Amino acid sequence: MNGDSGPRWRDLVRWSKDYAWGVSRACRVAPGMAAIWGGLQIATGFLPLALLLASRRALAVLETGAGRSELVSAFAVLGSVLLAAPVLSTSLQWMRRRFADRVQQSLVESMHHQACHVPYSFFDRADSHDLVHHVRVNTLGQPFNLLEQTGLALQNLILLGGVLGVLVGYAWWLPALLLGTALPGLVVVAKFNVESVRFNRATTPLQRKGSYLSWLMGEKWFAAEIRMFLLSRLFGSMYSRTREEYRRLETRMDTKEWRIELGYSALGVVGFLAGIWGLLELRMAGAVLVSDIVIAFHAFTMGQKLFRGTLDNAGQLYRAGAFLKDFRDFLRHPSDPPVDPEAVPLQPLGKGIEFQGVRFRYPNASRDCLDGLDLLVPAGKVTALVGPNGSGKSTLIRLLCGLYRPDSGSILLDGTDIRDFPVDRLRASIAVLFQDPVGFDATLRENVEWGNPRVDAARLAAVARSAGLQELIEKCPDKWDTLLGGRFGGRELSGGEWQKLALARAFVRDSPICLLDEPTSDLDGWAEADWYERFLAWSASRTSILITHRFSTAMRADHICLIDDGRILEQGTHVELLERDGLYASGWKSQMTRQDR
Repeated sequence: MNGDSGPRWRDLVRWSKDYAWGVSRACRVAPGMAAIWGGLQIATGFLPLALLLASRRALAVLETGAGRSELVSAFAVLGSVLLAAPVLSTSLQWMRRRFADRVQQSLVESMHHQACHVPYSFFDRADSHDLVHHVRVNTLGQPFNLLEQTGLALQNLILLGGVLGVLVGYAWWLPALLLGTALPGLVVVAKFNVESVRFNRATTPLQRKGSYLSWLMGEKWFAAEIRMFLLSRLFGSMYSRTREEYRRLETRMDTKEWRIELGYSALGVVGFLAGIWGLLELRMAGAVLVSDIVIAFHAFTMGQKLFRGTLDNAGQLYRAGAFLKDFRDFLRHPSDPPVDPEAVPLQPLGKGIEFQGVRFRYPNASRDCLDGLDLLVPAGKVTALVGPNGSGKSTLIRLLCGLYRPDSGSILLDGTDIRDFPVDRLRASIAVLFQDPVGFDATLRENVEWGNPRVDAARLAAVARSAGLQELIEKCPDKWDTLLGGRFGGRELSGGEWQKLALARAFVRDSPICLLDEPTSDLDGWAEADWYERFLAWSASRTSILITHRFSTAMRADHICLIDDGRILEQGTHVELLERDGLYASGWKSQMTRQDR
């Protein structure tokens, strides 16, 4: 919040909007719980003031020698306040846990929903990862924090008003002294809160890097590489350097905060001593009782704590509102339209899939990945895509799935641009296996059925045969209900077994289009030949694209296309391409020669 008054005013308006949104969002989750919690919060806030006033009355009755009945009455009031305190505080804590959990769950669900619906390209940018990090680490608890800090601020203001009223009854200068020694800290603490938010934003890349390195060294996925390439010391030193750099910056902020705290506390001590000395002067002049000094002492101390609490509340409110801007920005990010899990797939294609002059470049890339690509994938046939790494094969699959959109050109299904189809219907029409298939730590059945929750037992058995899963199912102790993955104590699988499972998840969708990216990369030669026979039977009426680096797999396709540098360089059947004696034939001969050795 630097610069002239204009930007500061705009920041305040923006913060006010974020504040109002956060509080209303928290209250909408459970309005009844919010009302009960708010009532308990306010009632609990009155307790210290009630205790102060009840104590003052009891001490005054005791010191002035009033009758026994007045003493009993005063102590009955004091006892009632003391009994009410634990009832209200424990009830407030119980309700706080319940309410906070509901709010937290609602926000996490909103984050998950948005994360699954932002465009796929959202995750290609570093600032998007910074934003998600802010949301996950700093923001999810902020709406309830806003509500809680608002309640605490109201408590403090109510109590502060009561304390000032008590003090002014003894001497007008007591509340003036309290205000004079407390208010200067407001400006200093406010500036520090603004700076701390900026610090958090500026150091997000460092925090993310440290979290990544820590995660990398603690996950089994990376464990073999780390051990075999002796990377533990390297990654450990990288983590240490990252944390040291962050700690250096954090220490600078902590030192600044320490100086502020020290100055604020010193000013408070000066004010406190001046107040006590003034009260002693009043006592020596006979203007107040000893009990009055005791109560005024507690009131002044309470007032200082309340001012400190109010400053803390203001800082928490500002930081919460500032972090909520990240959450609102994330939720307001353009997202894909809502999808219907019951979407009906397209009918089997009659003509095929056509790529017309498709051009695409990834964010921050220096050149096009696809450079005006033209390709016709005939309907009901298997088309194999071959070519060197980075030639654009996997990108073509992602474009067809609607994960990215071409920068120019069109992708047509039987003459209709895929952008004219609802995205849920398009994706329901595609059975896909990506290059790095996912294995879920869930049961074997769930790993397959999540591809199509409506699948019946007969279809599930057929899919298992097509994907080559029967042997794995027979080896599993609980068959389809066997828990897989070591994260929760399930059965570990080999790379080839996970790949078959992912294939089954793709096959279980009764879709007219099949896209497989390196489906046999983890299979040996015998398993590959056996699987391909079953795949041909399964894909008989489907339009299939098969990406592979194995010419032994590509040779059996109906149509073969060689891609390089984002363009189709050669296409035809295996025999035709060998007769042409071009790049395909050269690759075939080279691979066959290596196999013969």
